[in-house]
Amino acid sequence: AFIARSRAWASRLPDDQKTLLKVYQGASKLIPHRDDINVENPPKLDDDGTQIGVDLIIPQSLMDGLPAS
Repeated sequence: AFIARSRAWASRLPDDQKTLLKVYQGASKLIPHRDDINVENPPKLDDDGTQIGVDLIIPQSLMDGLPAS
């Protein structure tokens, strides 16, 4: 019941107070950087890498602070 109430409360928050990003287990892959990965050639899901085996909760500010390239 606590989790359900917490999710309901969170859904009513204004967008500027929703500051965490959840990446679900299996929804992402860690791909080692290579020199040919760039803005014009981003990594692809079929590239060699490690499937994420756990849920990740990442602060939105961390994502916003990453460089575009």
